[in-house]
Amino acid sequence: MTACDRCEQPKKVLSTLRACTDDVRPNVVAVSLGLRACASGSWWVTAMRLLHDAVKAELELDCVCCDAALGACCAGGHWRSVMLLMEYARKNRLEMEAGGWAAIVTTYVRAGRHQRLRSLVSVLRSKAVARLRRAKIPTAS
Repeated sequence: MTACDRCEQPKKVLSTLRACTDDVRPNVVAVSLGLRACASGSWWVTAMRLLHDAVKAELELDCVCCDAALGACCAGGHWRSVMLLMEYARKNRLEMEAGGWAAIVTTYVRAGRHQRLRSLVSVLRSKAVARLRRAKIPTAS
């Protein structure tokens, strides 16, 4: 699947995932690749369905999967799905990568969701301060 993912052929990656049977369950890496394929095709609906199926199959998804799903939703400009993914990450204590946060900000700006963007910046600020404190780096606050 990696070769399909690299050459941006999302349909091949997703058909491989769909071909999995009860005997062969996809793992988190395969789901992450499928989600990245969805991002390359801006297929946010498929990404959300794939994420839902993975949760239903009781796979323990990580921040890589969450970021890949965010990429698909952001590429498709679907800010409501972005909000759902952020809530999922929060509930499951998953830390998003900087690229994921940047994509979220871009999606909110493009959708004109400025109020949500303000609250997001507040959340990001407090997360940054908490990380600095854990690293014992002095902050201005």
